[in-house]
Amino acid sequence: MSSHTSQVDNTINLLLLGISESGKSTLFKQVKILHQNGYTKEELSSFTKTIQDNLILGMAALMDLVQHSLSQKQVITTSPNNTPFVLDQEQQELLRTHTQHILRKSNDDDKNGSTSSSHLSYDPSKLASLRFLWQHPYVQHVFHQRHGKVSNHNNNNNHSNSSSDQPSATSSWSYPLIDNLAYFMNHCERIGAASYVPSVEDVLHCRLRTTGVHETKFEFGGLSMRLVDVGGQRNQRKKWIHVFDNVTALIFVVSLVEYNQVLEEDPTTIRIRESMLLFEELVNCSVFYDKPVMLFLNKVDLFNDLIKKVDISEQCFKDYHGKKHSAPDAIQFIAEKFKKLRENKDADVFVEVTCAVDTNNIKKVLENLKTIILKESLSSK
Repeated sequence: MSSHTSQVDNTINLLLLGISESGKSTLFKQVKILHQNGYTKEELSSFTKTIQDNLILGMAALMDLVQHSLSQKQVITTSPNNTPFVLDQEQQELLRTHTQHILRKSNDDDKNGSTSSSHLSYDPSKLASLRFLWQHPYVQHVFHQRHGKVSNHNNNNNHSNSSSDQPSATSSWSYPLIDNLAYFMNHCERIGAASYVPSVEDVLHCRLRTTGVHETKFEFGGLSMRLVDVGGQRNQRKKWIHVFDNVTALIFVVSLVEYNQVLEEDPTTIRIRESMLLFEELVNCSVFYDKPVMLFLNKVDLFNDLIKKVDISEQCFKDYHGKKHSAPDAIQFIAEKFKKLRENKDADVFVEVTCAVDTNNIKKVLENLKTIILKESLSSK
């Protein structure tokens, strides 16, 4: 958002920031759906390979957890319906065989000499193995148990990262693609078809890492708005300074499930602590010191499931004394944690609880955002 895009044209410039995997890019997609006539068939088709590869990579990540479980000899357990079962040697071998099949590189990858799992891609021959693995009781058991704590680490009251705070790199939360796996596997027959064209919902659920700077301009309630999305990985943040000019408001996105996740680029750091450090740095810098700040607490759908299994006090908020496993209490606590980080007490932090894949939810959130911006604009005159 350089000087040539200044507010002389009365454009409201919204900067969308947050760490990776917070859901910023999904919000960006929702703007296109709600205010830019949505996706054409050609645009939807352009997501086909990404979605199919998300399916393969998600299952590969889940099978990493299964193999880890098998290596720990956790083969006598209970299924999700609490029925005991024993995974014998033959069943273990079947799991390994089908796993090796989905991990097999496509012909294109073989020709390119690809060996990295990040280059795994879908081909129709893998559909039967995907189906077998997903329906296997032991795989389902591991999938439903994936919300275990990342480690038994030191629960400091502050949000700083310390050397004693070392989450396990083998945590299931090292695999963000697993979050969308149930959705894609529930639609695997359709996604695997030769004639497959992604739906809008498919596109909202697919994961495609943002790199660089992306911006879009749209009209909303008589207002001209520009939304800028920047990659959230640590190595992308050096680019943020170039989009700080002429910002009307900052939208900072936090995934609520970050309290039980580690950074992909640094498995020793709890993600919500990284978000808090980054938020504190941004809202107290001169550029945003007196600007409207919107805090989007995202992925509430996943949070509502996770909080039933892992309370926030068990993981990284030892100072939480609210009702255990209560989503409303935990969300209020997290919101207050972030709001207290803003040093300018005359400037508020407006909090919205969001589910970025829910278009109706985001429609209401954007309406609230517009109201806040108009109110703040009038009060500053």
